[in-house]
Amino acid sequence: MSTTTFTYLPALPTELRIMIWEPAIATHVEDFANSIPGSVYDVWAEGRRHAQIPYEWSRLPLKLRVRDPYDGRKMRLEENEFESLVNSFPISAVSREVRNQVAEFCRTLVPDIEFEYTTVSNLFSLEPPAPEDGEDPVVLRNVHCLPGAETLEHVFAKPTSLTVCGGRDQFKSPEHFVSMINRFFGDRVERLSLESWAGHHLPDPQKRPYWASSVEAAVDIEPTFIIDAKHDPSMIFLTPDRKLHVVRQTWEDRRYAITRIARHLLEFYDILDASVTTLPRLKHIDLKLDVQVWDSEWTYIKSSCKDGVLSVNIKEVAIF
Repeated sequence: MSTTTFTYLPALPTELRIMIWEPAIATHVEDFANSIPGSVYDVWAEGRRHAQIPYEWSRLPLKLRVRDPYDGRKMRLEENEFESLVNSFPISAVSREVRNQVAEFCRTLVPDIEFEYTTVSNLFSLEPPAPEDGEDPVVLRNVHCLPGAETLEHVFAKPTSLTVCGGRDQFKSPEHFVSMINRFFGDRVERLSLESWAGHHLPDPQKRPYWASSVEAAVDIEPTFIIDAKHDPSMIFLTPDRKLHVVRQTWEDRRYAITRIARHLLEFYDILDASVTTLPRLKHIDLKLDVQVWDSEWTYIKSSCKDGVLSVNIKEVAIF
């Protein structure tokens, strides 16, 4: 028998084959990572480098971009940087089984993903859209770095932390929002970060509805005051009955900010309700809203859910 081949590998039980592939993949990925130059000029390359060589001070998330102008009837996967990462390793072209194992290994390297979903159509031709100044070109198809390798089904990351970029009103409802996340990323998501922006010429961005099917409505926030003297006055709560709980003095001092926080928490609860079966691990929802007036003004909210109660520390909140 040749010392460089093992012809009996396909006949081994699946569990044994996986035990053989796992150390081979880890070694292959490590060698490949060590060969990556330390360039920071290409954002996509730097994100891939960060996935393989963790940085304590900063880490660029890999991106997934989906365009859905026909209400789910014809989605276009414009860019999947996680799949590009998997396909960049020549060992992933050996077989379907190995590629799946490479994908599983890479999922352990990539806990964070940035998700961009839009319903806006720019498909006036078969050519990819031209990149904006300073942006990377859109990649419509990812291929193996080995010529002639089989193109298989798409592979996606299964992150525990997911950043959703763009207008929230691209999604029709909380159920639609959650279903898209589950479709592309599975059910492991524990933290959602919602990132969007609003121009000064638009209606008050703090009151705009989250979903395309919603309409702007006045929300009357009537607090229930916490009388426990040991309670941290910086902590506010929203309970499943959609009631706000806050220390009276905190409410009197920061009523404007707390009212705006509560409006967002009500929307967060709709997401949590829609996530019960599809995203059962979801416990944290954050908001980063960039309001562009003369300069950028940021709204930042960080919330946690425990036993059905949403909590926010107002010391960690910035409200425009």
